Amino acid sequence: MNNLIYRALIGIGIGALLLTACTNNVTTSSNNERYYFSLDSFFRAETIRLTQANPTLEKTVAKDGEKETKSLKISNWENELSSFLSSDINKKANVGLYKVQHLDCDIIYTALQPDLTVQKIIITENQDGQVHAVRIEKITNNMLYNTVEQLVYVTDSLYAIDKKQHINLISDNTYHVEGRFQGK
Repeated sequence: MNNLIYRALIGIGIGALLLTACTNNVTTSSNNERYYFSLDSFFRAETIRLTQANPTLEKTVAKDGEKETKSLKISNWENELSSFLSSDINKKANVGLYKVQHLDCDIIYTALQPDLTVQKIIITENQDGQVHAVRIEKITNNMLYNTVEQLVYVTDSLYAIDKKQHINLISDNTYHVEGRFQGK
């Protein structure tokens, strides 16, 4: 009996530790109009921080297998991260359109409708509750083309955009853009 109580207390303790190891930055408040995690706010803050830090990147751009890599500094981070900024789902019109799951240090938003452009967002936080990584899956289907995009951003490490596009009656294209922060 004591062994069962001891195991239950350990289980509760570990559960409490896991719940406090990663904080949840998602709130619903009428004061600040936050419905989901705000990618817009996060990436706007990142563009300011990166503009001030002015890091050197090793940037690779590839189209249909042909690639080029350069070491450079980005002069316009808002433009560089525009695919991430445009993926924000924190809008009143999106309330109820995404399933929200909290797993360990991840907040996962999954679209409940297949016609939504942003199909999945995974926010990974470190143990201090700061965003460590963002992964986004986007799908666009229309009469002219179909596009599947995978976006990954790891704070102070890298960002990557993989895009596969099928243009009706023409061809398929694949794009890859990756920026690796140097000296990290």
